[in-house]
Amino acid sequence: AIMAARKVLISFLVLLVPTLYWVFGICGVPAWLYLPVFGYFGLVGARVRSFAEHRAAVFHRLRPLGAPGHGTLALHRCHNAGQTD
Repeated sequence: AIMAARKVLISFLVLLVPTLYWVFGICGVPAWLYLPVFGYFGLVGARVRSFAEHRAAVFHRLRPLGAPGHGTLALHRCHNAGQTD
């Protein structure tokens, strides 16, 4: 399980580098604006969505687990699966 989590983290970081290059380097968005605006509100949206998903079913086994695939979306799946009653 630790090796799988490490693999997911590495793939996340590999995909994060070109994204940040595009945001900061090509688009010219300053970090002081990106982090509070996009970062904060992105996390807020994810938390609200996660709350809505987990409140929809009484039993945690019936709750959605997020993305059915693996790879970078597995972090999302692990986060949702870890929230049980």
